[in-house]
Amino acid sequence: MPALIRRTAVLAVAACLLLGACGDDETPAAEPDGTGQTIEGTADDTGTTTTSTTGPSTTTTPTGDTPDCVGADWELVDAGPFTFSRPADLVDQEVQGIDSLVGFYERDGMTAGFDFGWFSGNETERYPDEAETITLDGLTADFVQVDVSADPDSEMPFLVALYVPIPGGENGAQDALAFWVRYEDAADHDAAACMATSVDFT
Repeated sequence: MPALIRRTAVLAVAACLLLGACGDDETPAAEPDGTGQTIEGTADDTGTTTTSTTGPSTTTTPTGDTPDCVGADWELVDAGPFTFSRPADLVDQEVQGIDSLVGFYERDGMTAGFDFGWFSGNETERYPDEAETITLDGLTADFVQVDVSADPDSEMPFLVALYVPIPGGENGAQDALAFWVRYEDAADHDAAACMATSVDFT
């Protein structure tokens, strides 16, 4: 480019910027940020630039002290005295207890359930060699993760079970939570253990 033309072009751009006379076609196009969203910058009177985004967005609803193992598609179940998280494909069977609060959830290859009250059965007692003591939401609990395939009475070959005594029950009685997950595929172990340890007393 000849020097005179190049100098004229530079002066024209400088005048455009100084006088604010640039046309709309001179405004730089917004650029994608690499996530499929478009970021546009605007300057306020102080010269501070703010950004806004357009495009797909995800809203996350907090669920308290949710364990890191809980999947993004899991659901928080509010059972009243406690909450826990479960995979969305475990369907609530809407069972009704007689003298305690019960729940039962099912999908192919997995069942989960709980029994909360005075007479909650303790699955962990059946496996004393595998039982461990954990602290859950400030309470001491018995916890087992066991292969029960040798048990002819077992519906599925793997079991995760939790038993939490609740001190200070009504009329001096002690409530307890029994929680269990049975599953067919060993690959589901982490999800089963996560459900049990996601229990949170409200």
